[in-house]
Amino acid sequence: MLNKLAFKLFFPTIFISMLAFANFISLAEAESDDIPKALDLQKDGLLAQEKGIPVLLEFSMQGCPFCIEVEEEVLRPMIGSGMYDDKVLVRKVMIDDDDEITDFNGERISYEDLASRYNVYVTPTLVLVHGNGKEMGLEMVGVTTIDFYGAYLNQAIEEALKKVSTAAKPTNVGSPAS
Repeated sequence: MLNKLAFKLFFPTIFISMLAFANFISLAEAESDDIPKALDLQKDGLLAQEKGIPVLLEFSMQGCPFCIEVEEEVLRPMIGSGMYDDKVLVRKVMIDDDDEITDFNGERISYEDLASRYNVYVTPTLVLVHGNGKEMGLEMVGVTTIDFYGAYLNQAIEEALKKVSTAAKPTNVGSPAS
């Protein structure tokens, strides 16, 4: 009798706890998927070139509290809003990941080597590049205060869009013949 009573009293609590834990795991997995991981930068670069937008590389590491803060406070809301779909292509680069990716030239490279190529030694670092992987000189290294980070990033994206559109315009070599 005591076992039935204990079961009736504790089963709902245990069941609700299990559901809450499962929901927490699902949310954590969903959050980690919000920022697409860089897997094939050559493909991503071609897509960015077709759309006439820059590529934003977020260099991050496991357990980096500042990276999590930038993602939660700035990048996820930015991506989730849909307002930047036609402004920038965002890809996450986990520099401590052991896998290799395809770089903008179609070559296989480690995430760590990609970070070195862009002189990234601090996380988080955001680097804006052309679709061919060429740097624009627009990067954000570390986090001093999250309060203005989104505004600074928006300003950098707008500047990158100008650089992409300028690079895409044909240049006149000579004057037309009269």
